[in-house]
Amino acid sequence: MQFEFMGAFRDREGDDKFSRYLRVLRATCFAVVAGAFWLMGQTAWLVEYYGRPAGSAVVGAMLFSIFVFVIAASLSRLVRPYALPAVMLLALAAGEMTTLFRWWEVGDVLGWWRAALLLAAAACTLLWAGEKGVRLRRSRGEGLGSSA
Repeated sequence: MQFEFMGAFRDREGDDKFSRYLRVLRATCFAVVAGAFWLMGQTAWLVEYYGRPAGSAVVGAMLFSIFVFVIAASLSRLVRPYALPAVMLLALAAGEMTTLFRWWEVGDVLGWWRAALLLAAAACTLLWAGEKGVRLRRSRGEGLGSSA
């Protein structure tokens, strides 16, 4: 795996019109999903262990997401983040169950977890739609700027 600073924005040998677009889209989706996962962890950590408000985790999650974007855009190959929202969904289900059965009260955190999961799902949906759109345009032989 090669590391080239913000290489997703550069043309590479063998690229077609859509390759750079897909690399940036994948790096963005990966960063948003990683930031949402970080938000879930930080809200639980801040509320349950430090007694701080969960909203203070937003800035940290945004900075982490930017950091992940820079790293993801610099990698030559990037794994798609479709599995991470499933892990997030399992964590949310576990949190909902612990609150429902009154084993552990994490009600302050669950709203943030739902929002993080929704954000990750939206990012994955946009990535999926972008990949499908690029695949369709490639098969038709269209460019990014042409109108269909």
